Amino acid sequence: MNEFKRINVTVLGLGPRGRLLCKTLGQMSHVNLSAAFTRNHHKGIRLSDDLKMPVYTDWHDMMASQRPDAVFIAVPIRKHHEITQAALERGIGVFLESPPVIKTKALKGLIDLAETSKKPLVFSQQEFFYENYQELIETLLRGASDGSPLVVQVGAWPALFDNGPEPPDKPAFLATCLPLMNLLVSSALEIEGGRVGLCDGKPVLELAFRTGGRWRVEFVENRDRPMFMSFPNQALEFHADEASLRRMLENSVNVFRQTASHPLDHQGQIAALELAGRALSDWLQARKKGSTL
Repeated sequence: MNEFKRINVTVLGLGPRGRLLCKTLGQMSHVNLSAAFTRNHHKGIRLSDDLKMPVYTDWHDMMASQRPDAVFIAVPIRKHHEITQAALERGIGVFLESPPVIKTKALKGLIDLAETSKKPLVFSQQEFFYENYQELIETLLRGASDGSPLVVQVGAWPALFDNGPEPPDKPAFLATCLPLMNLLVSSALEIEGGRVGLCDGKPVLELAFRTGGRWRVEFVENRDRPMFMSFPNQALEFHADEASLRRMLENSVNVFRQTASHPLDHQGQIAALELAGRALSDWLQARKKGSTL
C-alpha cells in the first residue's frame, strides 16, 4: 500500500465509542472518514447532518456503496464476528477494539481469512498498554513484594451488573476482561492458577503467577466509556482517554498502511481470549453456586 495514500474508512456504530471514533478519525490527516452506520433511522438522519457525511442504516449497503479500505467496528460485540467475516470476504480491512468472538477456533478462522484475503484484521485494544508497560509492571511487582495481593480495579460495563439475579451477558464480561488479559499477555506474566468468586455480589478474580506474586482483580461498576484500569495501592491508573485513543488509532493505521498482510499480535490476543474464556466459565459457576472469596 502506498505510504502516502489516504485510507478510506467507515465506522459501524454511533454510540458513545463510535462517535468518539468519528471525531478522532476526522482529525487524522491520512484518514478519510467517508460514512458511518447506525440501526436507528431517525438517529442516522440527525447524525448525518452533525457529522456532515452519509449515515447508513444497512451496513451491507454501506460496504457495497462506499467500498472502503477498512471499517472500524463499534457495534455490540455479538455482531462483530458476522461483520468482520463479511468485510474480509469483500476485501475490506477490519479494525476492532478487541477480538470479535469468544471461541478461539472461530477467531483463528477469521485470522486465516484475513491472511488469505491479504487484508488486515487489527485488534487495537492491546496497544493501549504498550507505552511504558514494562516499567509500570516492574513498579507494581516491586510494590507487592510483601506477599499481599496486588489490588487491580477494572471498570466494568453496566451489562455486568444490571442483570439482577441473571448471569451476566457473556460478551459484556468478555469485553470487560480483555483489557486485563491483554495487559497480562503483553507483560509476559505467566499465570500459574486463578479462581473467580463473589464479593458483595460482584465478581472478584484472583490470579497467582509463577513469580510468586498474586493479584486480586475487582470489577467495579463504571458507566463511563472507555473502560479504565487502576491500581489503587500504587496510585497508578490506565485511562483510555481521547489522547490515548488517538495514539492507538495512529499506531493501528500505520500497521494497516505499512504491513497490510501482517496484522498485530494475534497469538497474544488468542492467549488473552483463552484466559478470558476460562475466567468467564469460572465466573458463571461462581454466580450459579453463590461462591464467595
